[in-house]
Amino acid sequence: FRPSLTTAAMNDTRLPSAKPDRSPASKDVSFQEGFRAGGGTITFLGEGCTSFLSQPSLLSKLTNHPLRGLTKKATLSLFTLEQLDSPRALGEKFRLLMDAVSIEAVQLPPSRINVPDVTISRSITFIGCPGTQLILEHHPITLKSTGVPISVRFVECSLTLLIAPHIVTETQFLFNILSGCSLELQDCQLKAECEASSDFSSELAELCPVNKEQKTICIKLNSFHEEGKSPSTMDSPPAVQCPASTSILSCSFLYFTNNIMSEGNNIIRIEKCGFFKSQGTAINVCNPLGMHIEGCNIEDSNDSGIEVGWKKCLYASCLSLEREVKLVNNYISDVKGHGIVFSSDSQGGLTFRAISLITGNRLQGCAKDAIYMKSVNLQEINICSNDVNSNNANGINIYHCSCAKISIKANTTKHNQGSGISLTCSSCVVSTCDCSGNVLSGIVVNGFASQTPTTSTDLTTEISDCMAKENLQNGIGIFDLLGGKVLVSKCILSDNKEYGAYISFNSVLYSSPTDLSQTQIDKKTSKVMFSQGEISNNKSGMYVREQYTEIDLTHIKSNMEWAIYFPLQTSEKCLEISAATTAKKNIRGIMGGPWGSTSASSPRGKCG
Repeated sequence: FRPSLTTAAMNDTRLPSAKPDRSPASKDVSFQEGFRAGGGTITFLGEGCTSFLSQPSLLSKLTNHPLRGLTKKATLSLFTLEQLDSPRALGEKFRLLMDAVSIEAVQLPPSRINVPDVTISRSITFIGCPGTQLILEHHPITLKSTGVPISVRFVECSLTLLIAPHIVTETQFLFNILSGCSLELQDCQLKAECEASSDFSSELAELCPVNKEQKTICIKLNSFHEEGKSPSTMDSPPAVQCPASTSILSCSFLYFTNNIMSEGNNIIRIEKCGFFKSQGTAINVCNPLGMHIEGCNIEDSNDSGIEVGWKKCLYASCLSLEREVKLVNNYISDVKGHGIVFSSDSQGGLTFRAISLITGNRLQGCAKDAIYMKSVNLQEINICSNDVNSNNANGINIYHCSCAKISIKANTTKHNQGSGISLTCSSCVVSTCDCSGNVLSGIVVNGFASQTPTTSTDLTTEISDCMAKENLQNGIGIFDLLGGKVLVSKCILSDNKEYGAYISFNSVLYSSPTDLSQTQIDKKTSKVMFSQGEISNNKSGMYVREQYTEIDLTHIKSNMEWAIYFPLQTSEKCLEISAATTAKKNIRGIMGGPWGSTSASSPRGKCG
């Protein structure tokens, strides 16, 4: 943690240096006692906190050989744990080290150590080597502060949570991190295994994975409240508090139900890690203060890859805290849920001062929507430069979100079984995206997801400089706008199996007494506008049904059947074509429907 969590802190993406940093600025930061939150920033006051968001941590100062790097630091007292015959004897020696306050770092031997039930309440570093195996049988390593924030580090260790086959109902943890504690891991392997495979041969590990009914969590970060009290029993925020945090570099995780789980208001930084064969969601975080996941692989998860929940806070003041989430350059594949999901338990009811950046990620083989935002109300969401291809549902799905800004830019969403991008009741800016080759449409904008809306909406969606080609349905589909605008400019919609642009308002769905009155429907102010684009080589160019649409400087040409198709004849004006468009004969083909037809170049005859 750091004295003030700001945007600048999370923008620091420097990787740990291979050489020790001896500059004065690299020293641990000292703070006064207490905790203060206010003014949109978080101030941590206490003795001995070490920043891992921007200040170099101890792990960033280590050389390639951890022991050699530590022995060069005169401030650390190093103890070498000698190799013994019995793993349990080593484990007992390990436990006794917790009481040796003068020892700040421990060199572990290249052997198996059966770690007993232990609580670490002071800062300490454990340095392993190839062959170091820490085995925990049915209990976690607990990090608990006694009033002063602590930092515990493990370097180059293998840690295994050993599960008894008969334990099904209890959730078991490898690390249990309480508030005020920081866990740092580097070059470690962490896994959960059944007791039947305790010899840890690779063959048995495959044959005896953890039972899917057994819930195991590798790292649990506890919530932002006093230990020993449930949130429901607390009347006011504690006077002294510090979040739990973890910083993880170059580690692998295997067979856990959840690898990282945070109850809320904690800080997480993960770089260059692998998460494999998770029995549930690989990383499950609630209301993070700071979260940075970069360069990680998440594969074969039995649920979603990364899930961030935005839920009701214990204290209303927590909603005003500045938060930032960064998911950068990760690879997520073959998960049975969503690749990345943000969700809220209260549609439109909670507003967080959070900025989210999802960029440079590659998502494929997700059983559900690869990137899914549901009912979240954040300050800003930026989804840019992601490769979202070959998933079994939509590529990007924004559903009932009320964010001040949602930007979807320069993404590739191809060959998905749903649509490339789906937007429902959400104001978004979509630009320079390639949404081609999807089973449904390239881009879909829905005014309402249900057939019984009770209020109109005033949403604006801008789609510019996008390409939607070779989709099995439409290039762009726009449905049931009750108020609001959809502005489409400089887009290329071509070679789609059905329509380049499909625009429909189905008034039949909204004519029952429980729906919007017919008067409200007649007075709807929604508008769709196409400008400076191209709609070509589709089965038909545009489909327009009961939705006011404007066309300006748009080329509609070389479509096989209709240039513009109207399924219903209506006395209401539903299409306006600018004079510049018709004068330059940019619309080539027949306009009309089953009731008759005409052409833009020779506008004669019956036209609805």
